[in-house]
Amino acid sequence: MATPYSGYDRPIFLGQGLLDTDVPAVSAGSLYAQMLGAGQPVEFHAYPGEDHSGTVLASIPDSTPFLARIMR
Repeated sequence: MATPYSGYDRPIFLGQGLLDTDVPAVSAGSLYAQMLGAGQPVEFHAYPGEDHSGTVLASIPDSTPFLARIMR
């Protein structure tokens, strides 16, 4: 994946299903580490029992407060 790891001017929410075969957890973990290294404001949340699609719903308890916080 060629997702940029720097240049963002807003906080980033990374939600990763650990059963995801579309975007393997190791790839998301690597991106997270690169973003941290680049000083990006990033939050990482792992969802152990979720695949790619299930992560969206599973992340709602985390992503909703994240969005409320950054939209103030």
